Amino acid sequence: MAFVPTNLAEITPDWLTATLSERLPGTEVTSAEAAPLHDIANYNGTLAKVLPVYASNDGAAPDSLVAKLVPDNERMLHLGTSLGVYRREAALYSSIGPATGVRMPNLLGYSEDPGSGISALLL
Repeated sequence: MAFVPTNLAEITPDWLTATLSERLPGTEVTSAEAAPLHDIANYNGTLAKVLPVYASNDGAAPDSLVAKLVPDNERMLHLGTSLGVYRREAALYSSIGPATGVRMPNLLGYSEDPGSGISALLL
């Protein structure tokens, strides 16, 4: 089972390094702060602004990220996992979206636990 953070305290430098390194090889996060984005309505997940500090940065890694975690609400979590919403959202950002020509966030990282269907996105 892959580790997937389900709350802001679990967004650690180790998880950020592992997740970002898939799309930004060589990225190493030494520390990070995550703060909830309360001003954005989102019934399907928990949003946070993440401010990573890198061991070094050649400009490829962003100064800030948006993390989208599963919702705190158990009913919404069950609905999202049973419908495959989280996997579909990652597919939208990574493959379908760029082909549409519509401006949208870049998917910089994705981790998923296939057994439970939970996932986390870094945008």
